[in-house]
Amino acid sequence: MTADPKAVPTVREGRLVVLRDTRERKPWAFPTYPVETRDVTLSTGDYAVPAWCVHDECRDTYRPRFAVERKSGQDLLTSLTWERERFERELRRARDWPLGLAVVVEASWTDIVAGRGPVATRAVGLPQVVGTLAAWLDRYNVTVHFAGTRQRAQQFAWSLLVRSLLCEPRGSTRMPFGVSWRTLLDELDELPPDATLRTPLSQDRFRVTDVQKHRVVIEFPDGETRPLQREQFETLYERITDDPDGFELDRLPPNADPFPAVLSLHPRFEIDEDRGVIVEHESPTATQRVDGPDEETDGSERTEPDMAVYADALLLVDALERHDVTALEELETDVLVDLYTLLSDVQRDADDVRKEIADVLLGRLHHDRPASSSYGSVQRTARRNRSLKNEETVLAKLEAAGIDREQVTGLDRSKVDDALAVTNLSESDVYEIETSEYVRKADVDEDTRETRLQGLKDRLADSDDEEVEDLREEIEQLEGRIDELTSFRTGAELE
Repeated sequence: MTADPKAVPTVREGRLVVLRDTRERKPWAFPTYPVETRDVTLSTGDYAVPAWCVHDECRDTYRPRFAVERKSGQDLLTSLTWERERFERELRRARDWPLGLAVVVEASWTDIVAGRGPVATRAVGLPQVVGTLAAWLDRYNVTVHFAGTRQRAQQFAWSLLVRSLLCEPRGSTRMPFGVSWRTLLDELDELPPDATLRTPLSQDRFRVTDVQKHRVVIEFPDGETRPLQREQFETLYERITDDPDGFELDRLPPNADPFPAVLSLHPRFEIDEDRGVIVEHESPTATQRVDGPDEETDGSERTEPDMAVYADALLLVDALERHDVTALEELETDVLVDLYTLLSDVQRDADDVRKEIADVLLGRLHHDRPASSSYGSVQRTARRNRSLKNEETVLAKLEAAGIDREQVTGLDRSKVDDALAVTNLSESDVYEIETSEYVRKADVDEDTRETRLQGLKDRLADSDDEEVEDLREEIEQLEGRIDELTSFRTGAELE
């Protein structure tokens, strides 16, 4: 891979150069098309052309402004269900793209509507599929294309990449402000209620209290409220985009300090305090000027770990979704075998990872000082193991202490312990003593689990979808079992 994106040609010796994401599980090779593929890391999507990409040298990542996302039928259903939040983060990264993200599915819409193909093996209802896709098409900058087969999907993706070259790449024309305004409003809607922003010049703290179609209302700690109008944001947007070096904050009019602080929540605008400017980037910025106790500020992209426990857990979740494990007697033998095998694999793999984590934690924990986090706490504990030394050594020690050899013949541990009780010998005289330290679960934070569960219930409260109603019932059943599932039992109770 070259460090200079200009050095990556879009067409080379009559062949279209296609950048392919290295994390693709079943990559297209475009065998019958004039294509040269190069495996790189794409921040969004699976396939792109160099003309639509900007290279991030620090992360050695290509950030496209148009890309194709490959989905098998099963991949699509997974993105619609238990990986929905993850895929929607990818959709949000494409909101400001001139051409949007193109999702090409290796399945037919007819099969999905008829309950055939991938839908036949997944507990996903048609209303859920239609409702989610409609919401995505309405809210995000995305198109979804059902190609029917893998071969047709490659052909369609190739045509999309070729057609993208007919448009003017690299965002050489200014993005309409309306697109950026909608993105900003979406970011503000997702802002935690207690999140606090700071103005870049006066360092005054304030909160966003209301987000409306044409204005944003903020409130300062002294109770003062102030409406920030859309037209004023558009003026600032024009000043920033007119100057590639950014807009100098010292040039702001009086009382306009909050505008750049709010605009910096947009994924492509960032305040550079060292230079005293607010600038626009071709790619999403990793930092935002938001302070909040509950806010997650990790801007890194979530990737799938190359770990056995992760793959086995995904298979287990899929199996649990497809079978009713509350009625095991009604399941077929092959299903029970699959479930048992997957549970065993997850238990084994998880235990291996747990031990590796424990080794790292031992270097960070101190005795009698538990470490707490979101889901619970752990503490350092010592385990003491005793094993008798060589028989002749033990008997010689006991005889020297006045204990007849015949009284402990066979080295019954209870007899040895009785002998130790009536002599001045120490345990170390007859036992090999080894002390090992380990990490054990000390407590479970049930409040955190209850809070996350309640958050999911609240999100479902406004929906009338039949599939969602079924999910509500499952959550209520889970809530009824949460005490049992999260209870902490001592070692004595487990024995």
